[in-house]
Amino acid sequence: MQTQKTQQIQVKAFGKSMPISTKHAMAICKAIKGMQVDKAIEFLDQVSQLKQAVKMKGEIPHRKGKGFGGGRYPTKASKHIIKIIKNLKGNAVAKNLDPDATVIKIAKADKAARPPKLGRFSRSSKNTHILLTAEENKSINSRTEFEKKKAKKETGKTDKAEKMEDNKEAKKQEKKEVKEESKKEELEKELEEERKAEDKND
Repeated sequence: MQTQKTQQIQVKAFGKSMPISTKHAMAICKAIKGMQVDKAIEFLDQVSQLKQAVKMKGEIPHRKGKGFGGGRYPTKASKHIIKIIKNLKGNAVAKNLDPDATVIKIAKADKAARPPKLGRFSRSSKNTHILLTAEENKSINSRTEFEKKKAKKETGKTDKAEKMEDNKEAKKQEKKEVKEESKKEELEKELEEERKAEDKND
């Protein structure tokens, strides 16, 4: 008996001849590979704000963090790659994939052909091609669904508890009103008896 494999839907996004360092782009691609799309955007946003460093090889200053070696803040490359990841997310939504469960499977940076120098002393600009592919991770999807159901159940329990508390308060208020009413009736009876006693004496 042969089992048919379900084909995984894959989405792609390209960045062609981007004016960024290939070395920086390769380090970023290595860092974001395996991340969820939104987490990758959040990570690179932190890098562009100089709050999070990207690991790099070579003689590079050490950055703070547990198990963290040399790293830099490639802000320019981060901003360009964020745009590609957002395109990737848009393609995932267009293919009816869950963005919360979409994971970057391939993140690749290649050196692109540089344009010819315009003059003797002009600098050749950096050019890099970026390829990103992503697919939906069913285990993450099922986990997020489980968390949603759990939160819904807990919310339901909270609502039920609140209703029970409201009912208790309503019953207490009702008993209080009944007691006050009975006291009022007793007081009125006593006053009526006093009046009758006074009338007899007169």
